[in-house]
Amino acid sequence: WTAASRRTRAPLTSRFVARLRGMLAPHGMLAQEAGSAQTPRHAARVAALHRAAFGGGSVWPMAHGFDPTVYAGLDLDGHFARPPAFTMLSSPSRFDPSAVDWAAWRDLGIAAFRYTPNWHRALFALPAESQTLFAAGPAPSPRTSAVAGKGTCPPRRTE
Repeated sequence: WTAASRRTRAPLTSRFVARLRGMLAPHGMLAQEAGSAQTPRHAARVAALHRAAFGGGSVWPMAHGFDPTVYAGLDLDGHFARPPAFTMLSSPSRFDPSAVDWAAWRDLGIAAFRYTPNWHRALFALPAESQTLFAAGPAPSPRTSAVAGKGTCPPRRTE
C-alpha cells in the first residue's frame, strides 16, 4: 500500500504484513500502530491489511489515548496534538483478549504502572465511530467471552 520512506520507516503492504505474520510463533502476537482518530482511513487500511494477513487467526483493534502527565514538562512534547490512537493486535491463532489470568499476573509480581484489568478491557472497547470504521462490534465482556471465541473482533450488529 505504501512504500517505506523516511517518514513511514515501514512499508504497509500485504506482503510486508504477511512476512511479519510468518515470523511469529503459532501463538505469537503482533502489535502495530495503526494511526489515530485524526487519520481514520489510514487506520482502516492497516486493519484491512491485518485481516488479510491474519485470516484464520485474530485481529483486535485497540483504542487508546495518551496520558499528558507522562509528557508534562518535556520541551516540545506535543501532548496537546496527540489524538486518540489505534493499534492492531493480531495473532496467527485465535484468542480472546478478555480471557486474561489476572491471578497469574499478580503472582508473577509484575510491577505495572497504572495497568489494571479495567484498563485492559477498555483498550478493546471501541467508541461507536471506531466500531463502524473497523466494521467491528462491541468487545466481549469477561462474562461473554464465548462470543470472542471466534478469535476476532465480533462483527457489527445489523439490527
